[in-house]
Amino acid sequence: MVRRLAVLLGLLLAPGLASAQGSPTVSATAAMNHLGEGVIVCGRIVTANFVGGTTPQPLTGITPPGSPPVTNQSLLLAYDYPYPGQVFSLLIPAADRIKFGTPEYSLINKRVCVGGTIRNFQGRAQMILSTPTQITYQ
Repeated sequence: MVRRLAVLLGLLLAPGLASAQGSPTVSATAAMNHLGEGVIVCGRIVTANFVGGTTPQPLTGITPPGSPPVTNQSLLLAYDYPYPGQVFSLLIPAADRIKFGTPEYSLINKRVCVGGTIRNFQGRAQMILSTPTQITYQ
């Protein structure tokens, strides 16, 4: 009974990947051909960069150990090719970053699949993540 409740709760709280079930799986390079569609994109995350906000960050985008945590910046995760040459990226808005822990460390060089809707941002394919359940590890 508890297991069924946990599974049901997980499905209700997982709008990204749960709603993308049955959606096509595409590569990061093919994502631009699926604008506005709900898909699953698989690939390797190679860089993490903080964007927006008012706290200046180093060029690597990663806060040095001992520095105060960044709370007012969104996080941009680049697939397969390092920023700024990525063909696909994930954006974790500043308001949602706390839900993800420290993806700027934990997701680097990991192969993942993410579910959601592809959008065009400055000529490149991008997906906005609002919950960690949109991510599955390969």
